[in-house]
Amino acid sequence: TVFHVNHEFGLIKNGKVQKRGRINLIGRLQLSTEKAREEENEGIIQLRILRTQEAIRKILKMRKCISNAQLQTELVDILKNMFLPSKKLIKEQIEWLIENKYMKRDEADLNTFIYIA
Repeated sequence: TVFHVNHEFGLIKNGKVQKRGRINLIGRLQLSTEKAREEENEGIIQLRILRTQEAIRKILKMRKCISNAQLQTELVDILKNMFLPSKKLIKEQIEWLIENKYMKRDEADLNTFIYIA
């Protein structure tokens, strides 16, 4: 690696070139911590999604047939020690499980779910 000195570099303050000055490098560190925090949040969200799917399947295995309201109540009871799942998260995971053939809606009552073994 070869380094070169930039002799034309100068700090400008109030429109004048300064002979001495400070360069703040902390701003760059904050950017990297924000990226790390963002990646960590994505990991947490993925883990919550998997935990929600796991809990839904566990409830359905026990009950075989369950209403939407009862499923959401039991799901919150199971997951409340780890996190409080939002209604949106629950709905998305139920739809994902239906699409991937883990469960289906009852044809007679659309608010009832049936576990597919």
